[in-house]
Amino acid sequence: MMVLPTARKRRMFIDGKILIDCCAAIAWRNDPQEIAVQLHSKTFIHSAEHYFYHKDSTIKVASHDDLKNYRLALVRGYVYRNEHSFTEAARVGNIDEMLTLVALKRAEIGIVNPYDFTRRLEKRPLPLRLGGQHEASPLSIRIHVSLAHLLPRINAVIDRYLSEGLVESTLPDINFPKS
Repeated sequence: MMVLPTARKRRMFIDGKILIDCCAAIAWRNDPQEIAVQLHSKTFIHSAEHYFYHKDSTIKVASHDDLKNYRLALVRGYVYRNEHSFTEAARVGNIDEMLTLVALKRAEIGIVNPYDFTRRLEKRPLPLRLGGQHEASPLSIRIHVSLAHLLPRINAVIDRYLSEGLVESTLPDINFPKS
């Protein structure tokens, strides 16, 4: 399976080359061209994004305003809440590049889902530590308008999975060391 850079994946969705995209938050897909061609299923899970730092860092982020003092590593194509408060950001192509940039101290902070963080560091250990939560977002399946007829069926499956407990509506908190 090939993982596409986020900006390219978003263009491909607009162009109708990708028709179903999981797992998307409406707030993340707010480009007018995307809005014109997308539908979203019901929310099926909520996902948290956390700050992460080099393991030797003493940085603590208490509010979004604290970010203006640091260089952030961010994935191109992602829209970050309160992005206006970021003074300087290094844009990279994917999560692995973002982790590497912070590990090499070329950026001081990154923002990542804790499950992605843990899974990637199990495969490729880096001198990083997970910090506090940046935000939590409701996730849905994004459907190109050309497949609008599938939306009721997708929503019915989500309802069934939630009611049968096959999918939890929130990710469980796992014991990550937090700053």
